[in-house]
Amino acid sequence: MSPPGPELASGGADPAGAVLPVAQVVHAAAGRIRLRVAAMRGDAAFFSRLAAAIEGAGVGNVHANAVTGSILIEGCTTSVEELNALARERGWLQVADAPESAAAILEPALRQWQQTALPRLTRVLPAVVLALAAVQAGRGRLLPPAMSLLLYALDASSERGAALPRDASISA
Repeated sequence: MSPPGPELASGGADPAGAVLPVAQVVHAAAGRIRLRVAAMRGDAAFFSRLAAAIEGAGVGNVHANAVTGSILIEGCTTSVEELNALARERGWLQVADAPESAAAILEPALRQWQQTALPRLTRVLPAVVLALAAVQAGRGRLLPPAMSLLLYALDASSERGAALPRDASISA
């Protein structure tokens, strides 16, 4: 087998001037890296050559799936940075950084919700729960639904968060 080279990415062009396919890191854990090469999805020949080239370089066991455009490297002996350097050097791929986590993306929206919507909700919540208590009382369900909801409404409306002790009992 000839050494892996630029024929993977650009049909034999020089890797220095070639536009390499971009592989997105889907996940990276100890000994395991999954890459997605969306631009080459469906190209079975590319993925089989790439899998053989990566295995030939001794990086790890490679499972390539052309249908999903995914490459799984198990028993990986290199970091993502080292794999990126090797892949660029040999003209296989350009490995992009992992996308931001969902938590990092949602954090600004959550912070805004906590600052704007949450205070409004805490002002409305006691009235809503009190209305639910009235509905349950109207249906004749006084104990426990109506009284429980009434206690929740009192609790939610208090500034300290506890209008009555948790073990308070209502005697008829």
